[in-house]
Formats: sequence, structure tokens, C-alpha cells
Amino acid sequence: METPKYAYKPKITTMAFGVLLFGACGVWGYQMATTNDRGLVVDGLIRLDVGLATVFLWGIFIAAVAMTVVGLLAVVKGMTSTHSLVMDDTTIRFPKWGLGNRIVTIRYADIVAMNILKVKSTRMLMIKYAGGSASIGQGMLPSPDIFNKVCDTLAERVESARHAAAF
Repeated sequence: METPKYAYKPKITTMAFGVLLFGACGVWGYQMATTNDRGLVVDGLIRLDVGLATVFLWGIFIAAVAMTVVGLLAVVKGMTSTHSLVMDDTTIRFPKWGLGNRIVTIRYADIVAMNILKVKSTRMLMIKYAGGSASIGQGMLPSPDIFNKVCDTLAERVESARHAAAF
């Protein structure tokens, strides 16, 4: 049986765009928080005085900086990672989390359910197995076509494992 192996890591260009976006939000948040001299009304429902508005703006700054740091880590991980998704005769192996080093190994015979979760243009293969659950993100694979191939190959191998277990 063929043993497909695909790179499984963050896409550098996508993460770099996120770094730029959240970095710009951080700069804006810092500038607004340090120069704030008025209150804030959010959609006519929430009214904040000058002090609370400044706290809110500092919160935006801190959140943007945190996301920028995560994005930078993802860029570094995308440039240096050698992680891959591997499907051998009896198991599939891939990183449990895109930025982490923990590799999850799932036997095809242990998979009880699989479904594709789609949010806008992002797809994830959700896998439930005897030891828990895991997901394979389309964005972590080299292309949508490879994601489709992984889904199809995994479905075939799970079906074969179920069929073999029945005999």
C-alpha cells in the first residue's frame, strides 16, 4: 500500500499577512490609547467615559500585539518545520496542533467518525477516534487538492480497516 506523505505546516504568506494586519492594528491601538481624550460610544448601546475608553483601547492594543506574536511564531514555524502528514498501512500521523510538536497517531480501525467542517472557504477534516478527536486543516496542507486526496484516501483506508475487522 502506498504511504503518502505531505508537508503539514503553516503557510508563510498567509501568516505574514496576519502579522502585518495585526501589527497595524497594534500601532493604531497604541496611538489611540496614548492620545485618547474622549469617551467612546459603541453602536449607541455601550457608552464608555474617557477612562474606560482608554482601557478598551489598551485592550485592543494588547490583543493585537498578542496576535502579532502568534503570527510571527507561525511564520517561523512555517519556515523551519519539517512536520508532515503520513498515511501508512495502518495509521495516519500528523501534528495535533499546527504550531506544536506533539504528533498524533491514529489507527484507521480506531476511527469512528469523520466529517468535513467548512467555515467560509476554510475546511477542516474532523476525526473522532477511540482515543479522542483531532482535526486536519486544509490550510496546513500544500493545496486544496491534497486536502481532498487526504480525505478520500483516509475514507478508503478506514472503510478497508472496518471491513477487515468484520472478518
